[in-house]
Amino acid sequence: MQQFANLMNKKIRPEARKRGFSEAQIFMQWRKLVPEFGDWSSPHRLYKGTLTIGVASSSVAQNIQMIAPQLMSRVNSFFGYEAVTKIKFTNQYMPENARHKKKEVKPTAAAKKKAVKRCENIRDKDLRTSLEKLGALVEMDELMKKKVG
Repeated sequence: MQQFANLMNKKIRPEARKRGFSEAQIFMQWRKLVPEFGDWSSPHRLYKGTLTIGVASSSVAQNIQMIAPQLMSRVNSFFGYEAVTKIKFTNQYMPENARHKKKEVKPTAAAKKKAVKRCENIRDKDLRTSLEKLGALVEMDELMKKKVG
C-alpha cells in the first residue's frame, strides 16, 4: 500500500499543491463531482476560496454557472470543509480525446497478480479491492511507458 501512496504523491501531488489543492484526489474524482460536465471541464486552481475551472467553451462555463451552488456544495463536501466560496472560469484547450469517453483499459493477468500481491496485507476488503484495481492499472501504465520510451 505504501508503494501506491508514494507513486500517487510522486505523480500528482506536486502539481496539485502548485495549484492550491491540498488533495490531489479532486483531479481524479472530478467527473464524479461534476458528471454533467466532467468531460468538458477540469479543476484548474484553488486560491483563497476561489475555484478556477478550466472549460472547453463559454457555453460550458454558463451551464456550470447555473449549477454553481450545487457544485460548491459537492466540492466542499469532498474536502470536508468550506474550501470553495466562489467559482470562476478560464478557457482551456481540451484535447479531443479528453472530451470523449476513453476506452476502458483492461489490465493483464500479470499486472493483476502483481497488484494483488502488493495488497495482500490490507485488512479492509473494499479498500483492498479498490487498491488492487488501481495497482493493476498503474502497472499497465508503467508497462506502456516502458514500451513507448
